[in-house]
Amino acid sequence: MRDRIILFSHNIHAFMFNEIQFASQEYEKVVLIAPQDRELQAVCDQYANVIYEPFIPFRGPKELAESFVQLDCRIMKDVYRAAVNRVVTVDYLKNMMYFMRCKSVLNRLCRKYIDDQGNRWVIVSFWLFATAYAVSLLKDTYKEATLVSLAHAFEIDDSRNQQIDYSCKEFCHERLDYISFISKNRMNEYLKNHADKWKWRVDNCHVDYLGTVKENQTVSSPSDGNPYHIVTCSRCIELKRLDLLIRALSLINETNIHWTHIGDGVLFNDLREMSKYLPSNITVSWLGSLPNSEVHAFYANHAIDLAMNLSTTEGIPVSLVEALSYGIPIIATDVGGNSEVCDSHVGFLLSLDPSPEEVKNAIELFLSFEKGKRNEIRNNALIKYEKSFSSNINRPVFYQKISMIEYK
Repeated sequence: MRDRIILFSHNIHAFMFNEIQFASQEYEKVVLIAPQDRELQAVCDQYANVIYEPFIPFRGPKELAESFVQLDCRIMKDVYRAAVNRVVTVDYLKNMMYFMRCKSVLNRLCRKYIDDQGNRWVIVSFWLFATAYAVSLLKDTYKEATLVSLAHAFEIDDSRNQQIDYSCKEFCHERLDYISFISKNRMNEYLKNHADKWKWRVDNCHVDYLGTVKENQTVSSPSDGNPYHIVTCSRCIELKRLDLLIRALSLINETNIHWTHIGDGVLFNDLREMSKYLPSNITVSWLGSLPNSEVHAFYANHAIDLAMNLSTTEGIPVSLVEALSYGIPIIATDVGGNSEVCDSHVGFLLSLDPSPEEVKNAIELFLSFEKGKRNEIRNNALIKYEKSFSSNINRPVFYQKISMIEYK
């Protein structure tokens, strides 16, 4: 059983804050490697056995030079293959530079903390991306360490990443001892499109739901219907299809609805302007970005009838899982892992690419249910959260499991 762990991420994401907590409970020493972030530092400071090692992404010639030193034949081979197949983009080249940057950072910090072959260490990449490549390379140096990567959505989603097969994915896949997919649907898509297609190993592929930690023990209450209250929580970007919700709400002329959106992004101002033309029975609050604790407080302290997610692609959306934890029914499109969260017991699962009319009909149908039916759905939401998506249950099991993987 291994009692020390390194957690490595190329960016800052909300799920990481909970992962620090659960890793600190299972391991004697936790080293977090991630970009500098004040909120992340504050969380790490709460645990005596957690060490935060912030690193600087590309900001100048020093980081660029350190990265180029890490250029190797695997990266060169995949960039060449991508060029031959005409799938090279500027973003792809930037990503491959980040592969080298992560390799440099992880090598330096492993030398600082690991003085043997790693027999006490688990090394985890939070994404099956640049950090996973850096982790996979450690198999040569730290032969007895357990190498793990989480796999979410963008890095394994062919619709969002057309260079999956040109990003050292096979190398990572074959070398990692454990790949933890946060969605069963996403894992099956990845296996079909890549692992099965190219005859990669599959014994290291597993599903482990991240879930969420419910910060408030109360639950949301339904509104009195005057108006009904709908909530969305996401970045304001194209793939979230918030414009589709606006078009759907524009078709509702009699029911009074208040829509609250939490989150910002490049389309925030455009969407807010678009929503001004909704009929008078539809009102909107654009709250912008909120700390996660305030999102939980909002769910706990407000009457909310529905939470919605109309994305074109997802892993397991944290926004929907958080809504379930407060007994809020959900409506979502049938993409990625949404069907693992949303079904007829807790709301409505829409088609892959719904029309505004389909979205409008689902909203109106739910709001037309008698109070007893809507309360039954709310209770089902709480049950589903506790059964499948409580981090307090899921994550300790995950961290204990990877600590017990035997060296082969």
